[in-house]
Amino acid sequence: MKVILSLIAALALVGISVLAMRTAPDERTKRIAFALIAGGALGNLVDRLHDGAVTDFVRWRIHDHRWPIFNVADAALLVGVILLMLDGLRARRRLSATA
Repeated sequence: MKVILSLIAALALVGISVLAMRTAPDERTKRIAFALIAGGALGNLVDRLHDGAVTDFVRWRIHDHRWPIFNVADAALLVGVILLMLDGLRARRRLSATA
C-alpha cells in the first residue's frame, strides 16, 4: 500500500507541475494554489517514504469538539484546493458578467 500511495503522490506532483507551468504569470492565485498543493503532496510523500506513513501531529479542539488530527502538509493541500475553488468561482463570475 505504501508503494501505491507513493506512486499516486509522485504522479500527482507531475500533474500539478504541468498545470502550474501552463498557468499564465498573471494568474497569481492559481499559481500559489498549485504551489501549496504540490508542497503538501511532497511533504506527505517524503513522510511516507521516510517513516512508512504520514505523521499527523496537529490536534485542535474547542471545548468538546475535536477536529481530526492533521499535519502542515494536509493544511497546505486544503488551503491550495480552497484557493483553486475560489479562483474558479471568481473566473466564472467574470465570464457571466461579460456575457
